[in-house]
Amino acid sequence: MPVHVNIAVEKLVLRQCHNSHVALEYNRGTKWSEYLYFEPSGLSKGRMPISAFEAQFYRVSATSMHDAMLSFMEGYKRAHLPDQGVFSIIMEVYLMTFAAVALKDLDTKALLEVHNELAKVAGKPLLKAWKESKAKLLTRVDAMQAIVAEPTTQQQQNQIAAAAKAEKRLAPIANSEENSMKAKPAAKAKPAAKAKPAAKAKPAAKAKPAAKDGAPKKQGIGAFCMDLIRAGKDNDAVLAAVQKKFPEASTSTSSIAWYRNKLKNEG
Repeated sequence: MPVHVNIAVEKLVLRQCHNSHVALEYNRGTKWSEYLYFEPSGLSKGRMPISAFEAQFYRVSATSMHDAMLSFMEGYKRAHLPDQGVFSIIMEVYLMTFAAVALKDLDTKALLEVHNELAKVAGKPLLKAWKESKAKLLTRVDAMQAIVAEPTTQQQQNQIAAAAKAEKRLAPIANSEENSMKAKPAAKAKPAAKAKPAAKAKPAAKAKPAAKDGAPKKQGIGAFCMDLIRAGKDNDAVLAAVQKKFPEASTSTSSIAWYRNKLKNEG
């Protein structure tokens, strides 16, 4: 599911917490803020109530949005585990700092500037001038975006290691949730009261037929989550569906991430 910025560029603000870590709010709903969080270890995405976000990131940074996005790109390449959709958000805000949002609407001079800024982040040669068609330059810029967005070898290794660590750490949680949803054993039937001598004994109730072998079992949380993930649902959508179907479950976003990593490893 693609992520888009829903805040106009003139209203985008860089905020800092007491540790001087930087956050960029890119999406604001009626109650929730979604933001990119920039710290020395790299970039991640966050989501919290608007009031909590503004309380935590209470200082406004004087850094220009354009320069900040270039720093975010560099941070993305250094990130331990770049989150899904992070680069598309950075690029969208970066382009919004120009006169037009769409690359195709930029003139050749602006496109050349975009190319060279991306090339600098990627460690590639800069172009001094461009005398060919604008279409070819657009192709070069697209290729440079792909280079910047591509995770490094170290990041890919980090992803594998983190997935294995998360699976080991969250396995007890997932197992606990599965067990909590299993049906409790039926209470032992109380012995029937002896019939009074004068009263006629009532015919014994017919025993209910035993369930046939192969009858469908109730779907557990894990299977339910993985079905939704296979269907392309993001973590928030999966969590909302779980809370609706299993209101007593203690499933969290970490649990959903564990199921997603489990499917990825099995694939």
